[in-house]
Amino acid sequence: MAWLKATASWVFLGLGLTSGIPLVMKAVDAYAAAQEQAGPLTYVTDKAVYTQGEIVWITVTNVADAPQAIVDRTHVDGGFATIEIQTEDAHWRHIELYAVANVTTFRMLKPGEGYQYLWQTIGYNHADTAAVPGTYRISFGQPVYTNLFRIQAN
Repeated sequence: MAWLKATASWVFLGLGLTSGIPLVMKAVDAYAAAQEQAGPLTYVTDKAVYTQGEIVWITVTNVADAPQAIVDRTHVDGGFATIEIQTEDAHWRHIELYAVANVTTFRMLKPGEGYQYLWQTIGYNHADTAAVPGTYRISFGQPVYTNLFRIQAN
């Protein structure tokens, strides 16, 4: 978990002294706890805050001592992932994603190896839909989530 402590420090330093730091640090701590229980794969976004229209890059890393199978796709879609937005009452709501039929190919990640998925925040359900501002997470199967991240208005 040394990489997570480094990530937490980076997030802390990158935000500067703002009132959001305790919230971000709680999110990092919660993410660390979830990943310790989740198993051999971790999923981390490239940034904590995005502007509407930006691509969200998610790196999946095999932290186990044995190879692990992952879905061999580039784009996050409803065939193997769920994107959730946090509601005003702190619950999570799924957003509609297109689903690619018959996702049947897999890729093996060696120990320590990573792979990147991307979520295009515009047109993610085959429409001109743009992700609305808010706090998000991506699920790759319960209870495996990415860190929390925000999308802000342009």
